Amino acid sequence: MNSKLIRTAIAAGAVFALPLSVHAADLRAPSYKAPAYVEPPSASWSGFYGGLNGGYAFGTGSDVSLASTSAGFDPAFQAGAVPSSVSLKPNGFMAGGQIGYNYQFWTSWLLGVEADVQYSSIKKNSAVDISGVPAFDPSTTTVEHKMDWFGTARLRAGYIPWEPLLIYVTGGLAVGHVEDTADIAFPAIPQDYAGSASKVKFGWTAGAGIEWAFLANWTAKVEYLYYNLGDNTVDIGTVTGPLATASATFPAKGSIGRIGVNYRF
Repeated sequence: MNSKLIRTAIAAGAVFALPLSVHAADLRAPSYKAPAYVEPPSASWSGFYGGLNGGYAFGTGSDVSLASTSAGFDPAFQAGAVPSSVSLKPNGFMAGGQIGYNYQFWTSWLLGVEADVQYSSIKKNSAVDISGVPAFDPSTTTVEHKMDWFGTARLRAGYIPWEPLLIYVTGGLAVGHVEDTADIAFPAIPQDYAGSASKVKFGWTAGAGIEWAFLANWTAKVEYLYYNLGDNTVDIGTVTGPLATASATFPAKGSIGRIGVNYRF
C-alpha cells in the first residue's frame, strides 16, 4: 500500500470521527435541579368554628336579703323571728355547645365573637331555724335558688405567643333562667307565708381562657367566666294566717370554670 493511499484513508477516518466526537460531547450526564423551597403556610385561627363544653359553676355574691313589706310582718322582723339575710351559695354542673368566628391579624393577634348555651344544674336551698322568740317560737325561713339554663354572647380578643397556643380575654352579654322561692313558717301558731319568681334574667359576663390547637382543625380550651344577672325579688305572701307580706331578694351571680373542644371549619 503506497503512502498516497494511507493518507487518503486517514483523512476519511477523520471526517467520520469528527461528528461522533461532537455527539459524544453532547451526551454528558444530565444535571438535576432541586425544586425551589416553599415555606409551608402558618396555621390560621381565622374562620368559623363550633364545639361542646362542660364545667362547674359556683354561686357567689351577697346573701339572700329579706324584708317586711307590710305592717303585718313588722313584729316578726323586729323581734328577730325572721332573719334579715340567709347565706346561700348555689352550685352545679353545666354542659352545652358554642359557635363562633375568629379573625387573625398582624400574625399573632385575634378578634372574634362567640355564642353559647348550656343546660345548668345550679341549685341550692338553705333554712334558718330560730327559737326562743316569744309569740313566734319556733320559726323557719327557707330559701332556694336554681338556674336550669344559661347562655352568653361575647367578644374575644386574643394573642398567639406561638403556634398552636391562643391566650384570650372575653366579655359580653349573659342570660339565664332562674327560679327562686322563699318560705317563712311559724308552725306552732300555725302560720305560713311563701312566694316564688321564675324569670329569664339578662346581665353581663367576663373572663379569660387558653385554647390549644392539638390537630389541624381541632382545638381544646380551658375557660373561666364570671357572670352577673342582677337580682331576682320574690314577693312573700300569706298561705295560712293573717294577711302580711315580705320580700326576698336573690342575687344571680357566680363563677364558671369549664373545658371545651372546637372544630374549625
